[in-house]
Amino acid sequence: MRIKLIVAGAVLAGVGLIVDLTFVGKVATHSLPVQWSITGQTPWGTAERDETSGVPVVLWTPVRGGYCYDAVFSTDLRERLAARHTPTVIVDYSVVSDFGRRRRHTVRAVDGITVDENTRQDSGMMETNRDQSSGEPPDCEARLVRNR
Repeated sequence: MRIKLIVAGAVLAGVGLIVDLTFVGKVATHSLPVQWSITGQTPWGTAERDETSGVPVVLWTPVRGGYCYDAVFSTDLRERLAARHTPTVIVDYSVVSDFGRRRRHTVRAVDGITVDENTRQDSGMMETNRDQSSGEPPDCEARLVRNR
């Protein structure tokens, strides 16, 4: 009886490990053209400044009802983008999902410039006009998958 319990426990642990490795914490990379600002000026106003990090590089995508944005606090990125004279850049996002449900994303690279994983990033949704058809704010994570 004791051996059966040990075997059953080992099988369950093995199944749990396989499920975890197969469906949890899956990372996919998606690229998306976005608008950007290094001055903090955005369509919805001025980006908040951080007392230690200064003005972030703000990356945004217009969506129904507002804007999905990412703020990256990187002096190197700001300096490299200062020479750019185009309204959009390509951003590579790392999207983490569990059982197919998107959990979070981070900016991986901006126009080929790798963003260090230790660089402070903030993201969110700036609502300017709520979608009247659903009454819900847009899913900013979903835009990354739809625009592959």
